[in-house]
Amino acid sequence: MGPRVLVLGGGLAGLSTAHALLAQRPDADVLVLEARSGVGGNVRTLHREGCTVEMGPDAFMTMPGHAEALCEALGLGDTLLAPDAASSRVMVAHRGELLPLPEGMRGSLLVGDAAIEKYRLVAVAVGLLVFGVLAWTLSRTKVGLLIRAGVQDREMVESLGYRIRRLFVGVFVVGSALAGLGGVMWGLYQQNVVPQMGAQVNVLIFIVIIIGGLGSTGGALIGALLVGLMANYTGFLVPKVALFSNIALMVAILLWRPQGVYPVANR
Repeated sequence: MGPRVLVLGGGLAGLSTAHALLAQRPDADVLVLEARSGVGGNVRTLHREGCTVEMGPDAFMTMPGHAEALCEALGLGDTLLAPDAASSRVMVAHRGELLPLPEGMRGSLLVGDAAIEKYRLVAVAVGLLVFGVLAWTLSRTKVGLLIRAGVQDREMVESLGYRIRRLFVGVFVVGSALAGLGGVMWGLYQQNVVPQMGAQVNVLIFIVIIIGGLGSTGGALIGALLVGLMANYTGFLVPKVALFSNIALMVAILLWRPQGVYPVANR
């Protein structure tokens, strides 16, 4: 008599575990327990506004690969339905309704032999616009001068009669609005909005700020470019190194320039 194994939940991962156990030990007695009525986790398909919305582990079944191979091994290959590419659309939820993504953000553009997503170009344009406005405001306007002076010596600015507290409140409001804009852009790219979505890039943001230099707007741009290029090139050339490439880049730059590549003090 083979071993008796109990798999508690786990969704599609639990189902995969049970299948792997049975493949290695056909004599095993494997029992899968789920909180819901069906195995595989919370799998639902909703039909709203004339669209089919996939929710749960089956949401990635439109992509061939391991999931398709697993279904074939489980004997479910004959029940899989291939998605209709002509009918596939990216939708945005707004006030309980599903709206199509704007035409300017859908599809790709061919530049030579490379295909570049339109949304990436829109994101780059928005980012450059925001960076230009910030750089101009901080370096060419009186408000920017007061902000920089207030950071360096707040008491001196207040002694000149400027209400630095209100100015910093305004800076906080503008910063919060820009953070919201970044969240919207990231959510549209991910095609998913969850409370934990910011945690996916927290480490990268920290690395970008450290590399560029604390308080440096231009340094943040340089750091973001370095981090992005490092991640993409190492992922293409040496995939095993890509996991810690950005950490290695940060360490190397800190050993070379502890204050960052474009610190505020040197401007």
